[in-house]
Amino acid sequence: MAKRYSLVSFFIILIFFPGFTFAQINEKKLTSAEYIEKYQSMALWEMNEFKIPASIILAQGILETNSGNSVFFKKSGNHFGIKCHKDWEGDTVLIDDDAQNECFRKYKNDIEAFRDHGLFLTTRNRYASLFSLDITDYRAWAEGLKRLGYATNPKYAEALIRIIESNKLYDIDKTSKEIILAKESAIANTSDCSRFLKGYIHPTRDRFQEKKKIKNRTVYVNNKIAFIFIEEGDNFFKLASELNTSLYQICWYNDMKKTDCLSEGQILYIAKKKRKSGAEKHEVQAYENLYSISQLYGVRLKNLIKYNKLPKNYEVKKGDMVWLHKNKNR
Repeated sequence: MAKRYSLVSFFIILIFFPGFTFAQINEKKLTSAEYIEKYQSMALWEMNEFKIPASIILAQGILETNSGNSVFFKKSGNHFGIKCHKDWEGDTVLIDDDAQNECFRKYKNDIEAFRDHGLFLTTRNRYASLFSLDITDYRAWAEGLKRLGYATNPKYAEALIRIIESNKLYDIDKTSKEIILAKESAIANTSDCSRFLKGYIHPTRDRFQEKKKIKNRTVYVNNKIAFIFIEEGDNFFKLASELNTSLYQICWYNDMKKTDCLSEGQILYIAKKKRKSGAEKHEVQAYENLYSISQLYGVRLKNLIKYNKLPKNYEVKKGDMVWLHKNKNR
């Protein structure tokens, strides 16, 4: 009779709860340790890209999703409890939180969720003070997140610190900081400064139109492309964090390699350069090369080479004429 009663119970469940599946009966919940193991690589990636402690990232994920087991997380893929806000254009889900039917961001995958968390913290001025903290000072980060209003829970900082200390997540921060510093040092020690000829003088700021500010850094426009000027002490990692982009994108936008030098006063584009310029051609001046001309006019280097039918490593000379767009008469 017991077996028969059990079968009847299952049929009742299926009738009244059509969304139920038998897999739910034996569904295994993740422990905090399993969540850490599963998402540690994503947290390390975010730490490297955005300079946010991996311990904080993982602790927030564990707290906001109940180690990946909450209904909220399963509906949204949202590891960090980020609400929609006015600037969100992606998918959304309505969930009861501090109020009924609050709008939360919904993500297609974990990569999108972790990247958006990094962007969320680095693009809002309210969190700017966090990035002056040491990346291994998880207590100051936790207290700062609470103080700056990341969550309404009055014990949010205490909860994050408890998760970090009980799982020894601070060890991940220390190891990761050493790796980041070693990577920055390795790039600095293998820098290639041949992009600009010795003696080249970068163009002055007054020749360009100012557009906006990013973290007290002025953004200019050239050939309808946004760019900044390199300041003393800049490096690729600092810029990637400030501009909310990756080292790869910075290099791609500027026809550079990650081992290239950055010099004070240098133009650095924060969007793709154009295929051509509004100007027709440029007369080469002393200490200029194809790369400096490419940066001066915001034209991709490969296009300059193509328009002028030149070998890849051709060295232009003073007085040469360089076409800045396709010339049908050539």
